[in-house]
Amino acid sequence: MVMVPDNYKLFISVLRNAILKKRITLERIDDAVRRILRVKFELNLFNKPIANKKFIKEIGSSEHREVAKEAVRKSLVLLKNDGVLPLSKNIKKIFIVGEKADDIGAQCGGWTLS
Repeated sequence: MVMVPDNYKLFISVLRNAILKKRITLERIDDAVRRILRVKFELNLFNKPIANKKFIKEIGSSEHREVAKEAVRKSLVLLKNDGVLPLSKNIKKIFIVGEKADDIGAQCGGWTLS
């Protein structure tokens, strides 16, 4: 199960390369697949793979979004710099760069609704 929101071909290429370079073992892949398949069998997803369609309109509803916002508020982690991080306490701004620096969806784990 590849849970990559975009560019799955790159993911597969990187994974293959990691396996060839022995950074990831086939045993680790097998373990992950076993755990995913076990849950899918427990949920009977192979016999009834499609969720109840009557709930489709509720996905992304205002009520669901409020629950999601509350979950974010309650699970947000703020790092306090007590000299552990390699940051000066005098820093007033931090410049974030990179491909996903301005992508709130990616910063939320890629599991947001647009």
